Amino acid sequence: MAKLSLAQLRTLRASLNPETWASRVKRAEEQAAIVSAIDKARSDGATEDEALAQVAPGLHPSTYHGRRRRWKAAGVEGLINKRPGALPEKV
Repeated sequence: MAKLSLAQLRTLRASLNPETWASRVKRAEEQAAIVSAIDKARSDGATEDEALAQVAPGLHPSTYHGRRRRWKAAGVEGLINKRPGALPEKV
């Protein structure tokens, strides 16, 4: 997934209510912490399967790889859900 420019990130943030934005940032930070903990377990000698089982049981390896790739490329920003907010209802 392409990294958003600062302007695009600001536009996304402006399109969401503050609670939704805060929730997305919090979730991205949680995902970054999980990826970091898995990486640490691996650097301490655990296999990938062991690290996943210890840190995030149930997390599919492909999900880990995608998140790790985005995190390495763009930090927490790379893990923020990029979907725009809901469109206003038509009257």
